[in-house]
Amino acid sequence: MKKVLGILDRHLEEWLLLLFLGLIACIMLLQVVMRYAFSSALSWPEEVCRYLYIWSCFVGISYCIRQQSELKIDALERVFRGKGKILFQVFLQIICIALYAYMFFTSFGVLEHIYKTNQLSSAARIPMYLVYFSIPFSLGLAVIRSIQRVIKVLYSFKEGSPEVKEEKV
Repeated sequence: MKKVLGILDRHLEEWLLLLFLGLIACIMLLQVVMRYAFSSALSWPEEVCRYLYIWSCFVGISYCIRQQSELKIDALERVFRGKGKILFQVFLQIICIALYAYMFFTSFGVLEHIYKTNQLSSAARIPMYLVYFSIPFSLGLAVIRSIQRVIKVLYSFKEGSPEVKEEKV
């Protein structure tokens, strides 16, 4: 069980992104074949691909956090050296955790509203709460990944390392 959880911890976002982008490619291929080979376009592929793309964008947030490749301005971080830099990184991560947690909890209000209205997508008739569920799901992952990053940074502080070591995948 611990091994399975470890594999999920290392590859969950990658597998989800692979699934979503693979589905997008297959569905778009189906649409191209239907349109040009049979002269009959389907109504739902563009919509489903749009929603899969939305999911992949939101899951990409936690993937970027895990890979330490999120967009940031590091001019202030370069001022600090050694343990001061580590403490500054922890401070920044705590701010990110607070922001992700705030958005995570407020997204449930939006999700609840969409669920109560029973909205369906226009072409594919997908319940819209499934699309909107990408927001709390991904922000929850972002909170978890940010907490993991803080733990790694604090561990490097304990070890006395001036730089946070990037994890090799």
